Amino acid sequence: MIGIVGGTFDPVHNGHICPVYRLSKDIPFDRVLYVLSARPPHRTTPAASIHHRYRMLELALEPYPLFEANDQEIYRSGPSFTIWTLRRLRQQYEDHSLCLILGLDAYLGIHKWHRWPDIAAMANIIVLTRPGWKFADGIDGGDARQICVRGSGVVMFWGSLEMPIASTDIRRCIGMGEDMGGQMPSAVLNYIHENNIYGANSP
Repeated sequence: MIGIVGGTFDPVHNGHICPVYRLSKDIPFDRVLYVLSARPPHRTTPAASIHHRYRMLELALEPYPLFEANDQEIYRSGPSFTIWTLRRLRQQYEDHSLCLILGLDAYLGIHKWHRWPDIAAMANIIVLTRPGWKFADGIDGGDARQICVRGSGVVMFWGSLEMPIASTDIRRCIGMGEDMGGQMPSAVLNYIHENNIYGANSP
C-alpha cells in the first residue's frame, strides 16, 4: 500500500510529519510519498521556490525510512491537480493500492477539487481528524481492514494528535526572528537560515 501526502510544504513542519508517522504504525504502508504541489491551483503562489521547498522536504524526511519526497509535479507543466498525480502513481505502482492522506479541512473542501469524484475511484482516502471531532449522523470512522483489502473507494477517519502548527504562522515568525524550535525539523530550520528564506536573516 502506498500512502500519499500532498502539499506545498512552504515550509514543511512537524504537523506534516508526526500525525502521518503515528498513522503508519496502524496502517501497513509499503511507503509514504510526500508529493510536492509545485503549482497549487487553489492557493496563492508559495513564498519559497520549488527548489527550496523540495530540498526542505527531503531534509525533513531523511530520519524516516518509510517516507519519501516525490517530485513528479515539479516536472509536469500546468497546475498540480491531484487526479493527474494519482494516475501517474497508479502506473508506477500498479501492484499496490493507493491511499490519499488528507487533513480534515482538505477533505471537507474536496468537492472543489478538479474531477474529485474520480479521486475516490482511484484511491482510498484516510482523513486525519482533530481530537474530539465528532462523526456526523450516518458516518462512522471507517475500518482499517477495508483500507488494507480494497484498492479504492474507502474513506477512513483517523483521530490525529493536536498539532496547531501552520506554515503561514511559521513564515511570519521566522521573518520576525522568533524561535521556531520544536515546530519543525532542525535540519529544515537550519536550511531556511542558511538560504535566507522567508526573510530569516533580514534586519
